[in-house]
Amino acid sequence: MKQTNMVVVERMTNLGAWELYRFADEGTDEVICKMALRHDDQTDAVEYGVWRRDDTEPSATGRLDLEVEDGWSDEARELALGEIARIYSQGLPETANGLLYKIGEEEDEEDDDAEDDDSDVEDDGDDEEDDAYEDGDDEYEDGDDEEET
Repeated sequence: MKQTNMVVVERMTNLGAWELYRFADEGTDEVICKMALRHDDQTDAVEYGVWRRDDTEPSATGRLDLEVEDGWSDEARELALGEIARIYSQGLPETANGLLYKIGEEEDEEDDDAEDDDSDVEDDGDDEEDDAYEDGDDEYEDGDDEEET
């Protein structure tokens, strides 16, 4: 019996107002398609483009009207990406094996770690003191000491 892999959906770097996503086979990491989304905050509509495999131009474009309660969240993105995959399932048959979204977890963990690292440090707004320590000086130098002769 042939094993079927899910399709991993990963967020890529944005291109202007467009959010880019990569769809790849979970087992082989072979790219199935790429999708671009652009959300309109006023109407909750989402414009999209779909690039199959290594296409240089989108093979499909369109617009979805979404009804989202919590704004343009990761859940709304998953809803849009899943709906587009469903619409074009004939040309993207691999998506029928299921989609595994990895579009927000890594950024959230990094943000949490950054907040945890500085949680005990209170910013007093005195960057001069911070600069002295960052330069590798063992002692605080305020720059106001005059040398005695």
